[in-house]
Amino acid sequence: KIQATIKRPLYISFDETFSEGDWIQINNFKVTHSFRITRNTNHKYHIVFTDETIVSKSPVLTESDFYSFKRYDDVLMGLVHPKWGFG
Repeated sequence: KIQATIKRPLYISFDETFSEGDWIQINNFKVTHSFRITRNTNHKYHIVFTDETIVSKSPVLTESDFYSFKRYDDVLMGLVHPKWGFG
């Protein structure tokens, strides 16, 4: 699990449309240290898409679900660390 940034001009240039749950392959991107206060993952690195990044659909490699998001009520009640809303 790693967070990525895709700026709008790059996002709209993709030839294919992707939906949540699609498996994709990403080539030609940058990896930087994740320095944001609030992050979507606890990974210490962050993917940054560039003008040369290529994104294409990939066959499903496993049926396993990688994310385990916390219940919203638990987040509101303070039972989940505010930085990490997932498990």
